[in-house]
Amino acid sequence: MHARQLRYFLAIVEHRGYTAAARALHISQPTLTVAMRGLEEVVGAELFRRAGRRVVLSDAGRRFLPLARRLAGELDELDDAARSVGDPAGQRLVLCVAHELVESPVAELVGAYRGTWPDVAVEIVEPEGEPGTAVVHGTADIGFGLRPGPLRRFGRAVTVPVATRRFGLAGEVPDPVLAGPAGSASRVLLDRLPGGPATPAAVARSDRLESLVRAGVGAAVLPLAVCERLGAAGIPFTTDPRLACPVVVTYRAPSTGAAAREFLRLLRRRLETPGGRDW
Repeated sequence: MHARQLRYFLAIVEHRGYTAAARALHISQPTLTVAMRGLEEVVGAELFRRAGRRVVLSDAGRRFLPLARRLAGELDELDDAARSVGDPAGQRLVLCVAHELVESPVAELVGAYRGTWPDVAVEIVEPEGEPGTAVVHGTADIGFGLRPGPLRRFGRAVTVPVATRRFGLAGEVPDPVLAGPAGSASRVLLDRLPGGPATPAAVARSDRLESLVRAGVGAAVLPLAVCERLGAAGIPFTTDPRLACPVVVTYRAPSTGAAAREFLRLLRRRLETPGGRDW
């Protein structure tokens, strides 16, 4: 039995199915299926059964669930303890980052981090849902997300608001309105503008919204830094105090690996500088 199999099992339970769990874990569904078959061979029973189109725990799965949670927690503690020994050199750091935060400030933070720890392999992965979920499942060390609504806690992981991300409305108004997917920061913030919830003419990820606005397809709520870049190209934009969203960082507690610990230390120093919490 491997820790990976336990995390996969718990992810299927949390996300209520193989497809959603595979997306959250950043793996293919066949990989997840093979891992579960291996776990079921070790346990000696089927852990899930079909209920119509849904996948639910079998009787054996329900009995195994509390044990899996306890074992996964103990293995996480051992893993954290081992990774926190010594310096980060030679380690791997995985960051799960919302699209709106990759270019700035995460790319800048990674550049500064690599200047100090060039031997650490840094990987940035895209979230499926909340970036904090990847931290809980062990597929990321730190999550950077935008939280327009109430804060959400993720098991052993700690989620804290660290800064404010400011947005603007870029493009000619009243052009057709473009927006991010439901629940995204750009979509939620768009609904705060006068006139109430808007029905977008097109839906796209934030990094693609910039291309659509630049092409004259419509107007969209975008990070202020992106709006300023578009403004330099002659595309008008407006600002509004309502277009702001808390930035939250998720990491595992009470301990984390040495590579993640040093990245969090760098982040803390940035936050303590003048304007360091205005992203």
